Amino acid sequence: ARLAQLEKQIAELESKQASEPEEATPEQIARLAQLEKQIAELESKQASEPEEATPEQLARLAQLEKQIAELESKQASEPEEATPEQIARLAQLEKQIAELESKQN
Repeated sequence: ARLAQLEKQIAELESKQASEPEEATPEQIARLAQLEKQIAELESKQASEPEEATPEQLARLAQLEKQIAELESKQASEPEEATPEQIARLAQLEKQIAELESKQN
């Protein structure tokens, strides 16, 4: 919020400078430099500090982790059933193998 406010102030100062043909005063230049420095400090602080998760996000994360664990354990305990396409492909490959073996003999 503070970052957005500072960026807005800079944009206002820059548009004011662009619309006015006169030179910026030393005070305006100093204020602009000060605001740019504050923005840089806030951006670097944001980049270095990981965002804290909300309780809702943590609850959702726990729920998703539980679902993943359940699916993984279910997958490990149940043999995967072949689809009709997989069964047809297997039959085709077995036929090709048999043909190749009969040609070798």
